Amino acid sequence: MFQAMAPVLDDFIASVIGQGNAEFGAVWVKLVQTKDEKNHAPSDKTYDPLDPQVQLRMLTEANITGGFKPGWYPFNQALGKAGESYAIELREVRNKWAHNGTFSDDDAYRALDTGERLLQLIAATNEADEVRTIRLNLRRVTADKDDKKVLKAAVSNPEAVGLKPWREVLPPHDDVATGNFAASEFAADLYKVAFGGEQDAGYTDAVEFFRRTYLTEGLTDLIGRAVRRFSGDDNAPPVINLQTNFGGGKTHSMLALWHVAAGLPIGDFPQETQDLLSANGYTGAAVNRVAIVGNHLSPSGVLHDDGTQVNTIWGELAWQLGGKDGYALVSKADADRTHPGDALREVLAKYSPAVILIDEWVAYARSLVGRDDLAGGTFDDQFTFAQTLTEAAKGTSGVLLVISIPASEAGTDPNKIVAGNAEEGGGAHGLEALKRLQNVVRRVADQWRPASSAEAYQIVRQRLFKQPDAAALASISATARAYVEMYRKYTDDFPRESRDGAYEDRIKRTYPVHPELFDRLYEEWSSLERFQRTRGVLRLMSTVIHALWVGEDAAPLIMPGSIPLATANVNAELTQYLQDSWKAIIDADVDGPNSEPALIDNEKPLFGQRSLTKRLARTVFFGAAPTIGSAHKGLETQRVFLGTSVPGDVPGNFHAALTQLGDRATYFYAGSGKYWYDLQANITRTAKDQAERLHKEDVWAEIVRRLQGQARTRGDFAAVHVCPDTNADIPDTDEARLVILHPKVAHKRGTDSPAKEFAHKATEHRGSANRTNRNMLVFLAADEARLEELDTAVRDYLGWAHVLANEADLDLTTNQRNQATQRRTQADQTVNGRLLQTFTWALIPAQP
Repeated sequence: MFQAMAPVLDDFIASVIGQGNAEFGAVWVKLVQTKDEKNHAPSDKTYDPLDPQVQLRMLTEANITGGFKPGWYPFNQALGKAGESYAIELREVRNKWAHNGTFSDDDAYRALDTGERLLQLIAATNEADEVRTIRLNLRRVTADKDDKKVLKAAVSNPEAVGLKPWREVLPPHDDVATGNFAASEFAADLYKVAFGGEQDAGYTDAVEFFRRTYLTEGLTDLIGRAVRRFSGDDNAPPVINLQTNFGGGKTHSMLALWHVAAGLPIGDFPQETQDLLSANGYTGAAVNRVAIVGNHLSPSGVLHDDGTQVNTIWGELAWQLGGKDGYALVSKADADRTHPGDALREVLAKYSPAVILIDEWVAYARSLVGRDDLAGGTFDDQFTFAQTLTEAAKGTSGVLLVISIPASEAGTDPNKIVAGNAEEGGGAHGLEALKRLQNVVRRVADQWRPASSAEAYQIVRQRLFKQPDAAALASISATARAYVEMYRKYTDDFPRESRDGAYEDRIKRTYPVHPELFDRLYEEWSSLERFQRTRGVLRLMSTVIHALWVGEDAAPLIMPGSIPLATANVNAELTQYLQDSWKAIIDADVDGPNSEPALIDNEKPLFGQRSLTKRLARTVFFGAAPTIGSAHKGLETQRVFLGTSVPGDVPGNFHAALTQLGDRATYFYAGSGKYWYDLQANITRTAKDQAERLHKEDVWAEIVRRLQGQARTRGDFAAVHVCPDTNADIPDTDEARLVILHPKVAHKRGTDSPAKEFAHKATEHRGSANRTNRNMLVFLAADEARLEELDTAVRDYLGWAHVLANEADLDLTTNQRNQATQRRTQADQTVNGRLLQTFTWALIPAQP
């Protein structure tokens, strides 16, 4: 990976440094050397501009450039926070690699993914593709390790009697079922489809593309507008801005227009697409097509195969429309790097009807910031051209201009624009380009967003699964009905909306994926910066579905509790969005053959026969892991049950399983009706260790203390004597007295016991003297079997009490303090309840 990155990183660093100081651009390593010499580095140390260590130091140490010019750190503008974080992560990877550190498959996959993202950010698309190939090859190797036998053991989800497994009702598409991970990246690339290089027929073949594409309301509207515009309807909008979040489907929407403009016979398309095209006057005539993708267009110009040297974006547009003849119309403006003016209108008029698709314009424009020496022109030229192009498209019949601009958020100050995703914004330069492009395009363009959240579910279903037939639809209805009936039966255990008829309809629409899984993805996971909404959901779900398919999952729906986190590819796909330390937490406390949930299930057949604890742990992790940095961390109990329960489960067992998990897992938390995992270990182990260290005398002392509190209510007895050490401590009077025996002398039915022996001696004697009022004593003794349960509860209470008593020494966090307080309260209540259940034997003197 570093070998592929080194040359382009050198060029990138030289370019950025050169913009700020031309003297150091080509020899930027001198800045690193100067800094080290100030810190007394060896004079014979060499500095290679192709050394990844030196490159990544340059990107991550602000004081290298700041030492030359105070406050100068140009990479925060060129890379942004996202790029800086990638460079920091890669620097750690490089250091580990240089010191012969070992990398797990997950670590290697994460490093390659980060390297690919950094290369994409600096517009090194060829090198990014090279690293992507390495990453996908690693993924294939990892998938081979997860053979069918291993996957089947990892899945272990229960079936529901009377309901068909989802895999028998709605199989996935072949690329998902077989684990064809190159195809299942779901990263549509307009450039590769238009100019070659894309291998997935799901993108390159128009018919297959529409077969797998769910026609959302927005996409239906977009295609309808385009067809009407191509047919000469001047009322159809000429300029459209596809403004979406990163990974939100804008490129997919552009591909739809690309294929519609290809001029295929209408009968070749799927029926739904035929109906749409026909309703809008589709003629089947070919439309001239332009695809400009900013991160594939060099600001230094490009030499085409026909010998045409193109410098600017307007030169490229003219060449794609008309080849050499089209380029000739703007050749002077292209050579002079000046906007083409009327020549552009002439080009559009000559080659109408036409569709012009411009993707990643922000990425292209930001590379021109501060440069006046590039063939592509200046930064300001881009926006002059953008205004000219939008006006020309508006004034030319049959021309449709579609531009994608990343989603942004404008506050009350128009100069404060935050990109919807830092990876597309690309630092301060990218944000400036974004703001100025928006200002130009908004004046003319129709603003359009590809898909609503509700439609996103349908997009995923149609892309990943085959279409259901009549038999499948009947099975889907039966499954949806069975789930909602379960929710209605256990009304207190599930959210109110799950009991409504509308929820049954949701299950049918999202089948075979449970709506709760989609809700967690779009509400929690999509809030993570690296997660790419629809594209990220497709990538994750294809990995999960492949694992469940090969593992012969028997469950009726795919749920949060179904996700096999122990399998390598699923684990890697999820944890790439989280901190690395989550991997160890999953292994120990969530999923895997030796995890705490698996151990609990193995020890308790009631749980184990349905993998209950493991499924609950998966649901909690999946729903809560993205929330730990928020003020409202955790997943509500009803949501945990909703994401886990399958018809045939008894939700009442869930509480016991979660309690067991809380008692034993190191990173599991519960509080305020929510459950979550955290990166910081809880203090369960501390409390448990203290409980196990206690001597039995310490436990007895706590029991005696509590009995003394109970004895204050003496009822009809003259007195209550709690745990006397000897019979001499029990007065000999003619008043009825209750003697509660010490826990060390317990009783067992049908046998002589220490309690009976003590009671007999106390009845006969007081000290060494004979007792006169033998029939005035009643003895209360602990049940020997129940005493063990009481012992466990008391130890638990004392363990948590110890934690709170030593709060300062243990340096408890707020989370840990709250956990300890809640657990101590629960343990206190348990002890009080078991105390009454344990002291149940009344021993009364009887005349022989």
